Amino acid sequence: MHFQDVTAEALLFPLKKTEDSTQRVLEHVQKYYEETWIHKPRRALAGNTPVDAAAHPILRKHLRGVIQFLEDCAKGSMIAGYDFGRLRRKLGLVGATGVAPSSSAASDIAAMGTAELAKLDAAHLSDEQLEQAYQAAVKLDAEELAANFARQLIARPVHPERTDRFPWYSYLAQYALRNGDNDAALDYINEGEKVDCEHNQGRRRNDYELRRGQIYAKRGEVEQAAEVFQRLIERVPNNFRYRGSAAEAMLSLCQPARALRFAEEGIAAARQANDRDSEQYLLELAAAAKKQMG
Repeated sequence: MHFQDVTAEALLFPLKKTEDSTQRVLEHVQKYYEETWIHKPRRALAGNTPVDAAAHPILRKHLRGVIQFLEDCAKGSMIAGYDFGRLRRKLGLVGATGVAPSSSAASDIAAMGTAELAKLDAAHLSDEQLEQAYQAAVKLDAEELAANFARQLIARPVHPERTDRFPWYSYLAQYALRNGDNDAALDYINEGEKVDCEHNQGRRRNDYELRRGQIYAKRGEVEQAAEVFQRLIERVPNNFRYRGSAAEAMLSLCQPARALRFAEEGIAAARQANDRDSEQYLLELAAAAKKQMG
């Protein structure tokens, strides 16, 4: 194997080599290593992801070696311009200063690791910096940090240039569900929809409704979940994702008859719309419902 083959998975090959294409290659490499590679299990790390290895006292040493090997292999290649120090920093393998960045250093937040993000003082961050911190935490699977930043974001006034707050409320709802707090999850969705109606012309209404139906299902409230899904489907009959989500929710609640009805009505609508992919998806759900019926 050639050394450069080791970094081939991170490459983007432009049709013509220009200054702009070289920059695009480096941006692609940066995104790959800092958002994708860190979450992929590596044989050299005993099957662990780099993010997990970074938190392990012994595997951290192996991880440093893996990154050094990548950096050595990158020399003389198309990605020689990528700063692997960013990757080390992202994984917490270098010292963190813990100093809140100035407005001119906002882009540095994207390169921060969990330890650095945890030391940020949200009160001294601009809205842009706080959102970057939230996104960085999400990409690192640092759920508690991301939820904390999301709470800070929804607590701030709504600005005319950024009225869509669904990603933050949705994340907080999912975080609450993962931690077994189903009531808090529903509260976040209700609050988010209210804010959306007041400041975003209700553009995300359907997204909030979908989450609400899924949360009712998680809470085991069959009638409420079915009612929300039915209302959503009637509002947008040709969105087959909603029909599939309704069937999946009913299956999770061991309500095969309801699941079959949602699926079969969706199959008919998908055939009428000549949407073969959605039809196949709903056929599989119908089959699952019939199997659950015994």
